[in-house]
Amino acid sequence: MARDIFLYGTLRDPGQLSAVLGHDGWQVRDDGLPGHAVRSDPAHQGFPVLVADADASVPGTVIRADPEDIARLDWYEAAFGYDRRAVTLASGARADVYWPPAMETAAEPWDLSAWVANWGAAVEAAARDAMTLYPETAPGDMGRRFGMLLSRASSRLRAAAEATPGAVRRGAGRKGVTLTRTVPRHRGFFALDELHLDHRRFDGGREEVVREVFVGTDATLVLPYDPERDEVVLVEQFRSGPLRRGDPHPWCLEPVAGLIDPGETPEDCARREALEEAGLALSALVAVPGGYPSPGATTEFYYLYVGLADLSDYRPRTTGMAHEGEDILTHVLSLEAALGLLETGEARVLPLAYLLTWAAAHRDRLRAARGH
Repeated sequence: MARDIFLYGTLRDPGQLSAVLGHDGWQVRDDGLPGHAVRSDPAHQGFPVLVADADASVPGTVIRADPEDIARLDWYEAAFGYDRRAVTLASGARADVYWPPAMETAAEPWDLSAWVANWGAAVEAAARDAMTLYPETAPGDMGRRFGMLLSRASSRLRAAAEATPGAVRRGAGRKGVTLTRTVPRHRGFFALDELHLDHRRFDGGREEVVREVFVGTDATLVLPYDPERDEVVLVEQFRSGPLRRGDPHPWCLEPVAGLIDPGETPEDCARREALEEAGLALSALVAVPGGYPSPGATTEFYYLYVGLADLSDYRPRTTGMAHEGEDILTHVLSLEAALGLLETGEARVLPLAYLLTWAAAHRDRLRAARGH
């Protein structure tokens, strides 16, 4: 049977609610939840948390939800530890509300319009992706994946907002592609999609193809470099890709690298990863033209930087985030010695080769940037 559901947080955003319910056909009325307030907690990246406050009343909206709506909302909210319970609203009416696993103590005010401006589009896209897992996937499994869903949604939004120069390319652009069907072949930390599409050919005809695409997220790679000493820091760690290929030495020399977290800029990611993987605070970042490492197979896009740092007192060390299973050894080499590893074949990660050769070709620019 249908029930009234009181919404006080991000589901008040019509875009996110539509993504979860799968339709736009709901009616709302305003009400409030007395004895509580909604606050913003930096630990939750600006998402709302419910707190007890005897002098406050949470503003919100009530929707009339049918059994399928309720099932979808129950599944989505359970992914984040929320359960549904009956409450009495400020109007005296009874309704169900999704209750957090623990009452929070945050003090910062939370504003829905500000949250929508910062997060609305990405969370709506992530919620639509999440609901493709309903109902076969357990809510907890979806909740553990939601960070990656949000990262992938953020990647799509960044891609759509970036300039796409076409001085040489003669392809038809996005308008020249018709995507007829997307078949999800795997959903985990990463995803694999089967795309059924047709695109415009250079001769004016159309080409129908089926392609499998590894769906990752955007990443930042940064080469720490001291222009005064002409030295770089490389990181070494075990990689499963070379192991699966049969490489007899699956430990790789690489630049510092990491996936861009939801709500994080590529520059923020570069500075965070330099601290986590190399123990370095970068004094400046110099952007290097980025791009796709393997556009025929993956959605991944790399933002590249040379990170300026003082290496005069730096010593190699073991680093890494234990909860992510990282085991990293850093190396300090002259730029010339690092370039030599490209010739011997010991450095076989192509983004590292690109960053090393770019840094060597732009030494003067990097020294000038250090002076600022």
